[in-house]
Formats: sequence, C-alpha cells, structure tokens
Amino acid sequence: MKTLLCLFLAIFLFSHKSQAGLFDWLFGTSPNPNHKLSVQEVGGSNYVFWSVGDYVGAWTEEAWRKPGNLKPVIGRFHENPQVVQEQLHRMYLQGQRKIAIMIWFSVFTDDLAEEDVLHHMINANSGRLPDQQEENLRNFLKLAVQIGFKEFHIRFAQQWLSDPSSWEVGLQYYLQNASFIFSTREVVEEELQPFGVTRLYDLGAELGGLYSHNHRFNPAYTQKLWADYVAHFGAEDTVGFSYAMAPGRVAYQYEIYKSVGVFPKYISIDVYGSHRQLLSSFLTAYEEVKAYGQQATPFIIQEAYYNDMVTLLALKDAQSINGMNVKTIMQWPLSRKGAEELGAKHITEQFPEYFFNYLGVGNPFVQYGQIPH
Repeated sequence: MKTLLCLFLAIFLFSHKSQAGLFDWLFGTSPNPNHKLSVQEVGGSNYVFWSVGDYVGAWTEEAWRKPGNLKPVIGRFHENPQVVQEQLHRMYLQGQRKIAIMIWFSVFTDDLAEEDVLHHMINANSGRLPDQQEENLRNFLKLAVQIGFKEFHIRFAQQWLSDPSSWEVGLQYYLQNASFIFSTREVVEEELQPFGVTRLYDLGAELGGLYSHNHRFNPAYTQKLWADYVAHFGAEDTVGFSYAMAPGRVAYQYEIYKSVGVFPKYISIDVYGSHRQLLSSFLTAYEEVKAYGQQATPFIIQEAYYNDMVTLLALKDAQSINGMNVKTIMQWPLSRKGAEELGAKHITEQFPEYFFNYLGVGNPFVQYGQIPH
C-alpha cells in the first residue's frame, strides 16, 4: 500500500500541469524562493576513470569495449599513478573533499579467467580483488588521504555474471559476491581506519529497490547481503544499496530493511533529469522514507550531473518544502549538456575536476555546515 501511494504521488508530480498549484495541494506550500539550501558537508566526485580515451565524443559501445581505452581508477591505477596524483590534486584545489570510487566487478568466463580487468570490470573469480588491484586500491587510498580527502565512498557494482538480474538459478553467485565485498572492505579498513577518515560502503550501486521479471532475484539478494553485512559489521558505515531514483524503489527497499530489522544510517540516491524531474525525485524519496518513520535520515546525493546548477536549485526547492536532511552532494562525470544535447552516454569528462556550482561559488542560497579548508 505504501508503495502504491508513493507511486501515485510521483506520477502526479511528473504529470500535473500546474506545478506550483500541485505543491500547494500536496504539501500546503510551494517552493520558497528565499530558502537557503543547507548541506551538512562539502562533497566531491565519483572518481571512476583517470582516462576514457576516445570514448568521449564517440560514446559508442565499440569505443567502450576498445582494448585499453578505459582506465578505471582502481583497475588501472598502476599504469600511471602520476596522472591519478595530478588529477586528485586538481580536484582538491577545486574544493572537493570527498571521493567515491566505483568498483565494478564480475565473475569472468573461463576464456577470460586470466584477465584482471575487462573494460571497466574487475575479475571477481577468486572472491576477492586480484593482487594487482588490491595493491592499486591500497596505493590509491594512501595517496588520496595524503592529498587531504576526508571521506571515501566505496561503491560495489555487481556486473555481468555477478549481477543478480542475470542469474537464472537463484543466488548462485551470492557467496562469491559477498566474499568479494567483505574482503575489499577489509582492505579499505586496514588502509583508512588508522587515519580516522570516514568510510561509507554502497553494497550495490543502483541496486536499491529494483524488482521486475528481469530483477526477480534482487530482493532475495539484497535482503541476504544486508542481513549478513549488518551481522558482521553493523549499519553505521553503510548506505545499504543506492538507488537509481524512480518511484517506489526506496519504499520497496525499505520493506526489505524492515524485514531484517535494521535501517541504514544514510540514504544514497542517484538523480538526473530536468529541474521538475529532479524535484519530483527528491520529494518522492523523502515521502517514501517518511512512510517508514525515517525522514530524519541524512540524504547523500550520490550521483548527479557534473558541476550542475540545475540539480542544486532543485534540491534547494525540495528542501524548502520538506526540510530534507542533506549530508552531501557527489557528482558524476557526465554533463547535462552532453547528456541532453550531444547524445553522450555514461561519461563526458576525462576526470571530474570542477565542482564550483555545487560549492555555491557566487551563490548565496547555499550554506554548508563544514566549509572546505
């Protein structure tokens, strides 16, 4: 019932012709143009590649799969650590203070079993990082801490044969996935715990709330992984599963959390689209967690268009209506112009250097609780 109500709300938000009138009807108020957006902490970027070669501009499957074209940060760090160091320095100088790394992983087929990395994916056949990628992760984390980054989001993205939506026989790869995630977490903790910096784990990037015929194993997978993670490590350092924001997904995943008896400390959402679509996403996500009494949960905007003012304005308007608690904003290296005008897919930047719009440079409507230094 909760999911149906939230779905009705979101559809109404998208379709109603008079947005201001709709907000008055639903919430008793329209966005307050004088509201100052309050964000707890300065964020940063999903730093996923240190180079994407000629994929930018082509945006084709062929360019994505071209051998050696993609340089995922953890997968290929060892090939040019100097470039990674320079990029991190430039990001830091632009005011970024948090880093999210995406660890795409999959079981590889027998003919590829000797490969450590395929395109963007890391080989998970052993249930842990290959030796080179473990060394890469350790060296990257040390470097980022030395430069001054204060928070690390470790995002696990099950791909290909390790993606539950591709499974035909139940949870056949569950133990390998869990082993890969838990052992990688151990590496991160060994490197970062002594420095006292914040670590947050996304147990399944954009896996939150997915359910359809093609994703029929996702609910059982996320329930088991959540229960096992909480039993081993608690819920203080995890967002659970992040969401590719769509109506009903947060509510669906929160039913799963409720069944385990523990909710995550943060909610992590990926949001794209027009101002109106973004506003609808923020309001819908808030209403869905509110239905479970979790409206005080801090929101992490885990993915948003690169250095994008529209996202910031939509978040400001949403907060003026519902008072949502925003911990931080993390951008993805895909520009609005690239996505909407150039036909770009996935990535438009070789690396995500700039962040000034999210910092609110020159815009008095943004207020951060912790200013970068």
